[in-house]
Amino acid sequence: MTCSLPRIPRFARNVRLAGLVRERNAAGKLVPVDLALAATPPGAAFLQFRKPSGVEVRMEATVDVPTSAGAVYVLSPDGFLDEVGEWEVQALVYLPGALVGQGFFPSEVGRFEVVFGLEPLTPAPVLSSSAAGLALVLPAVSVA
Repeated sequence: MTCSLPRIPRFARNVRLAGLVRERNAAGKLVPVDLALAATPPGAAFLQFRKPSGVEVRMEATVDVPTSAGAVYVLSPDGFLDEVGEWEVQALVYLPGALVGQGFFPSEVGRFEVVFGLEPLTPAPVLSSSAAGLALVLPAVSVA
């Protein structure tokens, strides 16, 4: 059986886990929300994770630049990706007085899999110790 979820090795550090925050415009198209208001207090952005054991962890997310791209991310800290299995993640953004409405907006729930190890690639890639090239893009959120 082939897994269609993004796969991340157990205990990987500095994996960029990212999400896109979008809203539906007047034409019905999903477009990025400018997160400038979420980038500084009182605005805020978080990613909330549910591990396979059911333990939930909320982490403050960084709003990516340019803020108009609607992207938020966290880098997985050492020891965070400690449980093998299917994880769930949801972006939570607080926009104070934003054009799309003031309030706390949750995204759709994204899923990824943490595995014991990945099959080796040929040729084997050269990764920096930060593994900065790894990214998980979560489903978009519709805040409209």
